Amino acid sequence: MTLYALIFILIILVLVIVFVTRPLFLTQPETDQPLAQDDSARKQAEYEVILDHIRELDFDFNLGKLTPAEHEEQRSQFLSQAAELRRELQPENTPPQA
Repeated sequence: MTLYALIFILIILVLVIVFVTRPLFLTQPETDQPLAQDDSARKQAEYEVILDHIRELDFDFNLGKLTPAEHEEQRSQFLSQAAELRRELQPENTPPQA
């Protein structure tokens, strides 16, 4: 009975090792398209971060932590950065949305 148990444990161990190491031996074809998608995803994430900064800036201004001049200066900088990223993310043939 112990020989059968030992063989069973050995088979399970081999299967686990094969399952765990399988991704190391698989290769994915390299193409240029994922790089473009990664760049677009990076820009979209950066755009979202800038929008979050604008929201935080408005919140801080409403709490009285910023003067109106500081708020307007920083907000205009963030808005120009967001607009630039939005233009880069906008497809060329699509008209801008209102």
